[in-house]
Amino acid sequence: MKKKGILSVLVIALVTGVLLLSMTSPVSAFEEHQCHGDCWCPSPCGSQAWLLDSVGRSNVPGVLAMTKNASSITPGSVTIPVNTCQIWCADEVAKTDVTFPDGTWTILVHTSGYWDAEKCDVTFGSYANGSFTAFQTKTPVEFEWRGTILEFHQQSAAATMTEGTYLAVRICNRNGSAHTVLASRCYQWISGVTSPCSDPGYPLPEANTAILFGAGILGLGGFAYLRSRKQASIR
Repeated sequence: MKKKGILSVLVIALVTGVLLLSMTSPVSAFEEHQCHGDCWCPSPCGSQAWLLDSVGRSNVPGVLAMTKNASSITPGSVTIPVNTCQIWCADEVAKTDVTFPDGTWTILVHTSGYWDAEKCDVTFGSYANGSFTAFQTKTPVEFEWRGTILEFHQQSAAATMTEGTYLAVRICNRNGSAHTVLASRCYQWISGVTSPCSDPGYPLPEANTAILFGAGILGLGGFAYLRSRKQASIR
């Protein structure tokens, strides 16, 4: 009976742990932004997707928000003056050091009119304490026009983000006139970022989540064992 009791507790702990793990594991871009009508439907690999917002973050002065929650987007426009840059930061900081392997980053920049892609400087990197640090690129940025949407693909070298920093994207206007980036929840106004398929699981890599999960299971198992022994000694 004692063994059955311990086994039952361990099974319950295991099931609970699996449910928690499924809640904390990184969500793929495809799962996070299901296709609804004309809304954005990114690649169904291990990548994640963030939509560029038109509003800033109260906890990060001077930058705008990029979020995985499409329903929280504030539709609008962001004007970038000549020779000026605008930074967008993810909705969460890295919970531990996160290393992105080599991979291709993608960004869709929806503009209000033609923007010479060679003068629209897009850079991926990290942001902390008012400073943007760019990821090292391996190849020149590739781009294509899709109507009024500029689609950029950037092959970046492996990069490590330290705990407490934000994943970020910087768009600089090197053109001779101001340009506007449009933000919305659906394709007709979309501007957004997709990480590489090699995304380790920002802001908390899967490996770290698995370690926490395993530690939790061991802790619950140990607690159940000690409790059963205590009850046996009382009897």
